[in-house]
Amino acid sequence: MLQAVDTFAQQRAELIQTYVRQVWNVWKSLTPADWWNDAVTLGAASQAARFEMAFLETVGRLGVSYADAMLGMAGVSSDGAYDVSYVAPRQGTTPLRVMERVADTYRGLAVQSPSLRPDSWDALEGADLSTVTGWLRASLDRLEDIANTDAQMTAHRLALGRFSSKGVTQYRRVIHPELSKTGTCGLCAVASTRVYSTRSLMPLHSNCKCGVAPITTVNDVGKDITEKDLERYYELAGSTSAADLKNIRLQVQTNGELGPVLAADARKDGRTVSNWTPPDRKTTREQAKRIISNYRAYEDMYRELLDDGAESVKRTVDGRTRVFKRTRKATMVQSRNFYRTYIEVLRNEWPDL
Repeated sequence: MLQAVDTFAQQRAELIQTYVRQVWNVWKSLTPADWWNDAVTLGAASQAARFEMAFLETVGRLGVSYADAMLGMAGVSSDGAYDVSYVAPRQGTTPLRVMERVADTYRGLAVQSPSLRPDSWDALEGADLSTVTGWLRASLDRLEDIANTDAQMTAHRLALGRFSSKGVTQYRRVIHPELSKTGTCGLCAVASTRVYSTRSLMPLHSNCKCGVAPITTVNDVGKDITEKDLERYYELAGSTSAADLKNIRLQVQTNGELGPVLAADARKDGRTVSNWTPPDRKTTREQAKRIISNYRAYEDMYRELLDDGAESVKRTVDGRTRVFKRTRKATMVQSRNFYRTYIEVLRNEWPDL
């Protein structure tokens, strides 16, 4: 049982690492000036969003395989296929806009040093190099956070759906201290003592590494796993009794993008809301429609740079002011191609749009 849980956790971590490395190779190819150029960052974000579609489908298949293994341990049949079609994991935004947050993070730090605007990495040294390296590190951290959160939400959504389809109505959180740099957080440790309904997603937090395990009338396969990792957290309750952890009150809020989250991260991305609907193919189609609806505007901006020779093109698209700037032609062409390819993939997924 422990081996199955650990294997799934490790495989998921490896998928996340591979995806982050693939996407970061795109972002780190940008020059310092490119990070301020919407023509380039839109292309990079488009490539990242396209890669994420395949990444999340793979994570989803892994989530169902894990669910089937856990169901088998609980004595529940896991025969039959389960739909793992791509679903954008967040509400109230789009995958493209989420991926642009990598550049937003860089810019948000850079505005604090307005005199530091190098054109190339070679121009940096000493304290300036250290400062800009910090901006890049924060951007990579943001990418890792997005990848982990989206993967967690996808794997859990499909695993819980699989549990529910087999008549399982309850589950528990399974903590993974070995996957976190500082071990499992106290909130997760406390949450792992609770029982949840498969109709509700597990409350998450930033970079959460927890898994899920089904509870049936005769088996609670996650209980023994969880109890093995709780000793270090007993001090949260001021006691050495596991039972006292159950007396700690957890605050769960509903984030507008992510749904139920442990309160410390409730406002991290998006506002808190009273009602939240889990994402599905219908909501994903609406997000794809929103992205595709902006295609003509962005195409015209790229055309003005590449074909008309404009030095800069400024336009408000979908409520956000964009500034496309002339740069190296190869970079502009590549960025436009990244964007076009992403739009083509969305149209292939939803031919009616």
